[in-house]
Amino acid sequence: MEANQDIHQCSKCDRKFNVKSNLTRHMKTHEDKGFQCAVCDKTFTLKQNLDSHAKQHLYPNIPLYKNREARLKCSAEALDVASHSNKEIEDVWLDPKTAETAAKRSGSELWRANVIITFGKYAGKSFKWLLENDVGWVVWLLDAYSIHGEKCPRLLWQKERLLELVRDIASVMCHLDNRLKKRKENKEMAAPATDIAEEYIEDAELLAMAEYKDRDKSRERLENYNVGS
Repeated sequence: MEANQDIHQCSKCDRKFNVKSNLTRHMKTHEDKGFQCAVCDKTFTLKQNLDSHAKQHLYPNIPLYKNREARLKCSAEALDVASHSNKEIEDVWLDPKTAETAAKRSGSELWRANVIITFGKYAGKSFKWLLENDVGWVVWLLDAYSIHGEKCPRLLWQKERLLELVRDIASVMCHLDNRLKKRKENKEMAAPATDIAEEYIEDAELLAMAEYKDRDKSRERLENYNVGS
């Protein structure tokens, strides 16, 4: 005897489902699409589909060299933005707590790409924009941060979030790694010169001490000779 199984059929296209909730979800595809992408205006019936689609707009579209490394040269748009001195920054981005909340509102796991930088020649632009238009400046900024650190809490928060974002982008991270490697090599090359200088100083001091000792011995011999005569 076969098990009696309910069949749920779509009244629009005659598609059949064994589970009613699947039919309910399917019926939404026949409704007017009410969720529109703010970037490309594409519309979706389900919000979860819009959220999934929106992720592709969050990941930076970074220009690459042939060897799959990010291009360091800035774009024409970056040159234009840098030429304007007046940068308007919304208050929400001036505090790390409100900035993180605002970025996470539409960024999911890629929320760091939405953070707006509040300093420098690109103030008012998102991290995503920075990576798409001037990777060279981003690499310079993070390299300087790795050397000198940052004392301002707001700038520290922004640089840390930018570094976290870049760590997941191999085409950009390779440039930072190369700078670190070169700096380490230069330091190792400079080390022997420092050792030689230190050894020279030590030898010079030893020679001076020996000279003083010889001088003292000569003076002592001369005094003994005068006393004896």
